[in-house]
Amino acid sequence: MEQSIFPITLPSIERTIMNTILALPETLEEIMAKREKVLHLYTSGLKMISEAMKIHKDASKSDHLRGMSNIFGRHLYYDLFQEQTETKMQKIRSLVDADLWRRVHEFTSIRNLMDSAAIDTFEAQLDTDCPEFTTDNVLATFQDLYRDKDKIFARGVVNVFRNLSSEYTRHDSFKITNKLIVKHLGGYGRRRDYYGLNDLDRMCHLIKGNKVPESNKLLGHKIEFDSKEHDFETEFFIVKTYMNGNVHLKFIDPEMVQSLNRIIANYFGEVLAGGGG
Repeated sequence: MEQSIFPITLPSIERTIMNTILALPETLEEIMAKREKVLHLYTSGLKMISEAMKIHKDASKSDHLRGMSNIFGRHLYYDLFQEQTETKMQKIRSLVDADLWRRVHEFTSIRNLMDSAAIDTFEAQLDTDCPEFTTDNVLATFQDLYRDKDKIFARGVVNVFRNLSSEYTRHDSFKITNKLIVKHLGGYGRRRDYYGLNDLDRMCHLIKGNKVPESNKLLGHKIEFDSKEHDFETEFFIVKTYMNGNVHLKFIDPEMVQSLNRIIANYFGEVLAGGGG
């Protein structure tokens, strides 16, 4: 049996994928039934409105139904006015399916393994090319994600360090030390570093085997909103913040540095020699 490179297990995903439950309070079958009902109601409603407009135009002998665009919204009004119900339903189906993909994604442990950039990519796909939310697609997608969970997590670790510090972008592979300097945190074009620090904190919790805190309890949020002191400690870091926006982090536990370096080395297909620090 393949061994994981870090102490993360996702038994709930593996078990519930096979049972079509996906760690949700409803079964996948129940969610699909609601989806079908939602799409049926939207389709029926749009057809009824479109038919009403057609009769309205005929009765009034007018091609302009005054005020209707204010009631239905300009885009919906003109699509239905031109009897483009199917075009509008395609857009509605995509929006409904995107919301359902987000739901199952958020209720599984996979999302915790992804860095913020990977989540943004996932969201962008839902907005531009959302796959149909079917039982086969859901099961196939999450089976693939579960199979690739180590790779997803390792890629997230690599991306977090590269995004937080230019020191790690100079070479194809790298090895971290027990200190990390994030420059100009929150400055122009650097606001996403707060999310990167949240990602780093969440990854440390996962490696430690902890339950992942809510985002407002993670490091980036603490530095941005909660920290009244320039120097403080968390479970994993000694943190020093400076007036110029720089933040210095020192890992408290050398074994955490070792674990992160092992994940990074594995990602690049290398053998780790010695510890980081």
